[in-house]
Amino acid sequence: MFVGCITIWVILALLYSSFYIHDRMILGSEIGNRIECGSERGELSVSEKEENNLCRLLNEKLFIMKINQVSLTKKIASVRADVRYSLPISLSEIKALFMTKETGQNFVFTKELIRPMEMKWDYDLLKGKGGGK
Repeated sequence: MFVGCITIWVILALLYSSFYIHDRMILGSEIGNRIECGSERGELSVSEKEENNLCRLLNEKLFIMKINQVSLTKKIASVRADVRYSLPISLSEIKALFMTKETGQNFVFTKELIRPMEMKWDYDLLKGKGGGK
């Protein structure tokens, strides 16, 4: 009986962990994809409407996280996305496994818009200096 109870708790912990890792991967890839696509087309807008759309899109794709706020900050050479989320897990001991005091319930993603090596490779390719002839 005791072994059965422990086994159930271990399985639940593994299940929550896998959902949490899934949500973190989706969070990083969706934000990175949105920023990358927008910056390549020159259509990256940092507006409240874009933040709300991104928040809605993320909430549709995540299993256990609930996105509370997305804020995009565009600088000269980078775009930063700060995502505030909550985990609807009632047991604080389990919730403490997924959060640290340093990060809390915040996910930060930064994408550099200027990549000097890619510009140099493109320049070399156009001038015929590249090795791809």
